[in-house]
Amino acid sequence: MKTLMLLITMVLVMTQAAQADIIEKVISKQIYNTVMVINEDTYVFNVNGYACQWPGLRIARHQVNAQLNHLDKFGSDANYLAMGIQNPDHQFCHTTREKAFGKELVPNAELPIKVTRVLDIRRHDNGDTYLQESITVEINDRTVESIAQVPLSLTKDNK
Repeated sequence: MKTLMLLITMVLVMTQAAQADIIEKVISKQIYNTVMVINEDTYVFNVNGYACQWPGLRIARHQVNAQLNHLDKFGSDANYLAMGIQNPDHQFCHTTREKAFGKELVPNAELPIKVTRVLDIRRHDNGDTYLQESITVEINDRTVESIAQVPLSLTKDNK
C-alpha cells in the first residue's frame, strides 16, 4: 500500500512539473549575499520524506525574507525554512551531510550564501492563476530551493 501511495505521489508531482507555467508578471526579484551560521540542526536529511532522501538545509526565515507559506517541507517551522537541493534527480539516495554539502558544513561554521527571491504571477496550462514565490540559496557550490504558491483565480478545482 505504501508503495502504491508513493507511486501515485510521484506521478502527480511529475505531471505538475510537466505542465508549463506562463509568467504573467514579475512582482519583485531580490538577489543578495549574506553569511549563514551553521547549527546542529541546519542539515535536513530528507525534506520531503520520500523513499530516496532529498537532503536540504534549515535556513533562518529572516535571511531569505519569505513572504508566502513555505511550511510544507520537513524541518520548516515559524523561524526556519527547510529548503531541498535543487533538482536532486535521485542522486542523493543514502548520502551523507558531507557528500551533499561539503565538509565545511559543520556546527558554528560561517558560510557565505547567495539568496535569490522571486515573487511573480503565473498562469497554468489549465488557466489557473497563482502567486508564486521562488527562493533559492547558493551555498558551497550547491543550490537549495523552496517554492510556495497561492491561487489567485477560482476554478472548479480550487473553489
